Amino acid sequence: MVAESSLERECLIMKSKKAKDVSPLESQVSLEELLESVFPLVEQNEVHKSELILQQYEARCSYPQHLEQTLSAYLQLYFIYTQNGQYNHALDKLNKIVDLSCQYGMVNYYAEAILGMGNLCEMYDYPERALKFYERVTAIEPLIQSDDIRLLSKLHILSCLIRLNRTRAAKNLLAVCQEMAHKSQRPIHFNSLLYYQAILSRLDGKKRDALISLSQISMQAITFDSIWLYLESKREVAICLMETGRPELAEVIMRSCVKYARWNGDNHTIRRMLNSLSDVMMATGNYEQALEIEKEAHPLDLTIMTRIPMSELGGFSLRRLGRAEIKLKLAISEKKNAQLEAQTARQKHEMAELRKEALHDPLTSLLNRRWMEQEFAPSLHEHNAISAVIIDIDHFKVVNDSFSHLTGDNVLRQIATLLLKQFKQYHCCRLGGEEFLILMPETTQRTALKISETCREQIARFPWQHIVPTNSITVSIGVTTISNPSSINQLIDNADVALYRAKQNGRNRVEFEAPTAEKALTQ
Repeated sequence: MVAESSLERECLIMKSKKAKDVSPLESQVSLEELLESVFPLVEQNEVHKSELILQQYEARCSYPQHLEQTLSAYLQLYFIYTQNGQYNHALDKLNKIVDLSCQYGMVNYYAEAILGMGNLCEMYDYPERALKFYERVTAIEPLIQSDDIRLLSKLHILSCLIRLNRTRAAKNLLAVCQEMAHKSQRPIHFNSLLYYQAILSRLDGKKRDALISLSQISMQAITFDSIWLYLESKREVAICLMETGRPELAEVIMRSCVKYARWNGDNHTIRRMLNSLSDVMMATGNYEQALEIEKEAHPLDLTIMTRIPMSELGGFSLRRLGRAEIKLKLAISEKKNAQLEAQTARQKHEMAELRKEALHDPLTSLLNRRWMEQEFAPSLHEHNAISAVIIDIDHFKVVNDSFSHLTGDNVLRQIATLLLKQFKQYHCCRLGGEEFLILMPETTQRTALKISETCREQIARFPWQHIVPTNSITVSIGVTTISNPSSINQLIDNADVALYRAKQNGRNRVEFEAPTAEKALTQ
């Protein structure tokens, strides 16, 4: 626990040094701050410290909550480790991306990790092996959601095909990439394709066409997007000039490339620029200078050849990826099933909400006529007796005319609330306008009348002044009870007769109407 606190404090100190205006905090740092402190350490080649902090981060984070954050960080660390020549650590991060991606079905990150492994093989000058990794990405291409990643994998394959002198296959793939790049509309992709097109033109002996393609590349755009592509494009210009008998111009370009690579490039890029400059010097007959350049490039060759763990990028690794793909596809399938289940549940909920809206009055949220016809009417025969209560607001037109329809709506909503309170175990409906219907299955006349009278009193005593200034609201109520009713209309008609009598007898009262063809229940 002490070591953990000390390590986190050290992370904060590193962050404060970088920000200058932030002082170290004694409280526990967040996962984001912990992860952020790793990058400056990696850039400064303090690998041991960075790995300790990463272990601390991995021990504290949980998946899938921190999955996207972790995968993105590992990918970024791979690029930094590669830039610094820490290829073992770079491969370790790629392997972790593969494991997490397969476990949680993150196919895009998985594809980027495989492209990274192939890139390490290309840096080792082993395009045959790199091609096998890139082909693993092609095998899962239908699962990849990113058009950029699909195009990037094909560009990597195109690079390998050119280096293996498989020009026919390369030309066919170039045409496919060009069509994909038009959909992408990213300048870096157009520039990459112009670069590869120039190489193929040069290999066909069409130096002029190659130079035309290279002249169309936006150097400003690729300097921003890719130092490698910027330098490789200039290097290709130098090769074309050298092959057309202009080695002195090629030398000027390559010396510029070497200088720029030393400022901004990694060991692999510097080595390629030095090797090409050596070729140019030999073309000019300056063998002594060429030898000196080769001597400078040799340690870089040794660094790359000894540090890139090719033994871990062999057949075993490829077989491991074959098993990983099965796990990835299983995770994707499970994720899709979970998404379908969630979508189905969401659709069911939406349908239930729509059905609820369809069966309820939008103003009062009480049940409506559609509910009576579709839900209640089919079950009439299941009840021995049903009481029906019709409630009408007295002089409601005066409320609307005197205080506006908005006030009338507020009155209707308050009446609905009171009805739900009094008839809470029964079905409260709005018939329309200021009329309400209460359906009371298996309820006697006595019970229906008792509850109706209580409801009438509650409405009359309610403090309406805050809704209808200086006015009180009363209701007239008609009640009926019918054994085995033939229809809802029979219930409504009988209750309506009672309601009419209540209005005729002075309003603000409850009246009962017995069925014409049956004897009313009296219990």
